[in-house]
Amino acid sequence: MVALSRQMNEMLSQLETNVPGIESTALFDMDGLVVASRLAEDVDDEMIGAMSASILSIGNRSGQELERGSMKRIFVEGDNGSIVIMSVGEDIVLVALVEPNVKLGMLFFECRRIIKRILEII
Repeated sequence: MVALSRQMNEMLSQLETNVPGIESTALFDMDGLVVASRLAEDVDDEMIGAMSASILSIGNRSGQELERGSMKRIFVEGDNGSIVIMSVGEDIVLVALVEPNVKLGMLFFECRRIIKRILEII
């Protein structure tokens, strides 16, 4: 399990390196528990995980109700940056905290690439 966590952290590090403007990233299970995290030390990982899993769950329910299917990503835009929440299969959530000027095309492309690699490992 430690080796898997190390691999996940390395992939998050690559994502942050490949996309200028990513401030931090994390992977959570659908219960909000940390799988891997590169969030700042002063950030409550468990709170972010629980909120992210809830937001994705609500998005999926909304997508089903409105006949839009499962949500691939949820993008929350704020004054000081944005939060991207993407599902990694059915059991894991990828969260990226990004600066306001991040290039969204590059961000989404790299997130999909990392998600594909994570799915190959798990």
